Amino acid sequence: MQNETLAVIGTGYVGLVTAACLADLGNQVIGIDRDHNKIARIMRGDMPIYEPGLGELVARAIASGRLRFTTDLSALRSADLVMLAVGTPSAGVDGAVDLSQVWSAIDDIAPNLAQDAIVIGKSTLPIGTGRKIAQRLQQLTGCSIQVASNPEFLREGQAIGDFMQPDRIIIGADSPGVSARIENLYRAQITAGTPVLSTTLESSELIKYAANAFLATKVAFINEISDLAEAVGADIGAISAGIGMDPRIGNRFLQPGPGYGGSCFPKDTLALAYAAREMGQPTQIVEATIRANLARGDKMLQKIIRAIGPVAGKNLAVLGLAFKAGTDDMRDAPALPILRGLLAAGAKLRAYDPKAGAVAAPLLPGLAVVDTAAQALGNADAAIILTEWQEFRDLTPADFVRQLQYPVVVDLRNLYAPAAMANGGVHYHSLGRTPCLPPATKAVRHG
Repeated sequence: MQNETLAVIGTGYVGLVTAACLADLGNQVIGIDRDHNKIARIMRGDMPIYEPGLGELVARAIASGRLRFTTDLSALRSADLVMLAVGTPSAGVDGAVDLSQVWSAIDDIAPNLAQDAIVIGKSTLPIGTGRKIAQRLQQLTGCSIQVASNPEFLREGQAIGDFMQPDRIIIGADSPGVSARIENLYRAQITAGTPVLSTTLESSELIKYAANAFLATKVAFINEISDLAEAVGADIGAISAGIGMDPRIGNRFLQPGPGYGGSCFPKDTLALAYAAREMGQPTQIVEATIRANLARGDKMLQKIIRAIGPVAGKNLAVLGLAFKAGTDDMRDAPALPILRGLLAAGAKLRAYDPKAGAVAAPLLPGLAVVDTAAQALGNADAAIILTEWQEFRDLTPADFVRQLQYPVVVDLRNLYAPAAMANGGVHYHSLGRTPCLPPATKAVRHG
């Protein structure tokens, strides 16, 4: 099958990574976005998002001649496949999805589509959206435009590796011919052994939601087990390892933390629950997962206050703001409700994150964002760890003892060995493990 030209609509997180990776794999790709400033930034090598290695990948693909960017929708006339990678945020707390960007994109691209073009949903689309897109395109063009689904499974901070070495490729389409044309985009990975599942539009759309909901459920589950382990004096590290040895369970997503966040799990669990209720098939497990994660922030706030004592007037160092390491994404970051609670209680917060400080600052009025971990820790009454950056893993007990006024660390990512921290003079509080106190150290102020 000959190479076809792919147009990617939207140069946000999914669109930009997808366009660059597919071009690097040998495809001819056009990235299209109506935002002139964003396209200008990309062309001069200034990535609008932080993703390790993305700038270098985009530059290499542009230099190869296989990737170009434009705001001109007439470029679609040369595209054989058109991939939608626009935002699909939540429309409200009930879980309904805001598809305004999708329908705006459909209206924009319709006049420029080739009659035999395939429109592919790469964005996470509610179940049944592909059919509605096909109907809308029929109304706008008078032609029967083929619509397919090809969901992404990218982890922020590891998106390029996930794309280049995927564990599966999912394609939802109505005909083997359409599936084959989409498979051709991924011929390098398929040749290397990546499995492909071709199915219906609806099944493909539901696979994406079900996968994210299942992973979110694992996160909520291990967080609850962590609380129980801490209450009975058990060790969540051993528990996670023990249950993860069962191949039916697996060891991934079994690390306790302050809750899930980011651009996918919160909105996708809400959207799945909403769709299920609308269809008269409520998902009780998913609904419970959502409730458990929403309650997690307050549980973590109370844990911090129990460890530190009343926080009013205290100077607290905050290490990490992004919802996970490797990204500057603050969407539904677990840090937000925790830090808002501490600020409301009168704490004075100095925060450092290697990438997310500028993004977080306007979301948290009263938060002082600093440029280094040392600036955050300097003479603070205690330290709180919220994101698992390697830079924080590399800190030693001596770093905390030397820089904090009182060597108290509340670690909501379990980055350190409790015994090592205690032996180094740190009052160490983590998740699902008994708090470790040093044999002898300066008194900790709780008043």
